[in-house]
Amino acid sequence: MARRNVHPTWRYLDVEKRDIVLEYRYHLRNGLSIHQAVIKTKEFYRENYPNGRCPCRETVLTIDRNFKDTGSVANKKPTGRPKTAQTPANIEKIKEKMEANHKLSTRRLARQMPISRTSCRRILKKAGYKKSLATKTQKLKPSDFPKRLSFCQEMLRRFADPLLFGKAVYYKIMRSTNKQSLPM
Repeated sequence: MARRNVHPTWRYLDVEKRDIVLEYRYHLRNGLSIHQAVIKTKEFYRENYPNGRCPCRETVLTIDRNFKDTGSVANKKPTGRPKTAQTPANIEKIKEKMEANHKLSTRRLARQMPISRTSCRRILKKAGYKKSLATKTQKLKPSDFPKRLSFCQEMLRRFADPLLFGKAVYYKIMRSTNKQSLPM
């Protein structure tokens, strides 16, 4: 698959792009060649934006071409496949279904809607929903707390009584030996 040569104009603020276009066109009007105008524009950029990344020749030309084509220095909308499942209508339907039944799984939601589970998950994530799994836990009654407390205290008492302290034991660390080279 051939990779398109895309120049990252998104790295620059609209103000910076405007200055690049104005400077580049100023030098072209004064009779400089394209090459010389680009060099002067890059020098101008380095002086006015010392912390910024200086644009290459193709970036300057791309920004100027975009300005010529659209009349704006703002980035063009990205081309590509449009989102068909994440339409405002589908987003609203999914939100309504989740408000009606918050225990609805994405699998069932996808079955009810004519969209995939992945799209359902993406919409729910953007809407701020988080997945939750039901887990079984024991239900404690008020009468259980004193019983648990007395059990814990009894276990602590039993554990503390039989502790014995013995004499210190020293272990000698031996260096490793090659068992195959030892005499038999």
